[in-house]
Amino acid sequence: MDQQDVAPGYGTEQPMEAERQARSRMRSDSANAVDRWLVTRPTAAPPPVGAVNAPEHDPAWLFAQCDQADKSVMLASSSRGHCIPLFVHPGRISLALGERALGHVRVTRHVLTANLKGFSDGDFEGLFDALAAALPANGVVFVQGLVEDEALATALTGPACQRAFRVLPRGEPYTRRLIRLAGGYEAYLKTLSAASRQNLRRARRKFEEAHAGRYRHEVFAAPGEVARLLEILEPVSARTYQAKLLGLGIQRNNYIGRQLLAAAQSGHARCHLLSVDATPIAWGLGLCHGDTYFLYHIGYDPDWRKWEPGNLLHLASIEDLAQHQPHLATFDFLYGDSVFKERLSNQSRRERNCYLIPRGARGLAVHAAVAGMDRASRTIGAALTRWGLKEKVRRWVRAG
Repeated sequence: MDQQDVAPGYGTEQPMEAERQARSRMRSDSANAVDRWLVTRPTAAPPPVGAVNAPEHDPAWLFAQCDQADKSVMLASSSRGHCIPLFVHPGRISLALGERALGHVRVTRHVLTANLKGFSDGDFEGLFDALAAALPANGVVFVQGLVEDEALATALTGPACQRAFRVLPRGEPYTRRLIRLAGGYEAYLKTLSAASRQNLRRARRKFEEAHAGRYRHEVFAAPGEVARLLEILEPVSARTYQAKLLGLGIQRNNYIGRQLLAAAQSGHARCHLLSVDATPIAWGLGLCHGDTYFLYHIGYDPDWRKWEPGNLLHLASIEDLAQHQPHLATFDFLYGDSVFKERLSNQSRRERNCYLIPRGARGLAVHAAVAGMDRASRTIGAALTRWGLKEKVRRWVRAG
């Protein structure tokens, strides 16, 4: 072997330095690499991965709702160990003016429940292309409960998402209302304003005095109990504005009933009913998941409106949870906001919902139709607000 003229030690130090630089480049490339996402449709529920902040983050909960062949679960898994389940079902995007639906667009909806913790902005880099490639021709992604400061919210504004989808906000951003349950029923009341506390106690006292011996508060949790509750509520719910205008009436065979029965089968359901003379006047349908109670549906008989039945049921529900479910730390009113929720909550966060509509000719048409109707609805709503007519029109529509 020929002897080379080199500085002392050069022959060993140069390869070592080159190896160190190569390893550094590999680490940098790995940190900057696009996360690889694989989208599958499993036939059985895998265990949940990461933080389960809602039942919809648990594949088993979603599989329990797949009671028909046109419902399924899509699973997006990343090379960094993240996993996002989506519930897939036939759906419709309403073309609505205010609360009145004038038409709809049929889609296959892939529901992605947000409030995804443990993610950074870059974790979603490869997700959108993978989702867009896996969607059927009429498929859309519905992102619900998107928290304003979570990583996914930032990712939806980035080029990776914009390349694959048109982002269509659905409704205005809203405040999600929650209740901190620590300390029990009386401690909860002390967290409310003095006016709210006084109004609640006055309404309850008047109701109890007027209907002494005739009213009853019941809790339904077991599968048989929940099935009986659904039968009781179906005819009453059909008369509410939720059923007449929004198609959200309670039926054993619609998604509300199936969801509730699935929760009962898994031991999570906890529902409340307030009745007078064995006639239901107010109800709350919810479930316990982890340390949170999720209120999925609330309603009341419109004939009992003057007695504030929603407030009465709420107080009875909080008493029940404080006494029989002391492990619960949070009461979640779920999506959307209202004066009712605002007055009864003691915590909140800002959220919004949106559709991800794949780019292409069909997606462009769907986006144009829905966005155009939304703009018209906002314009009319703003005009009614200026004229002081919005609440009058809303009451007239709900009564119609």
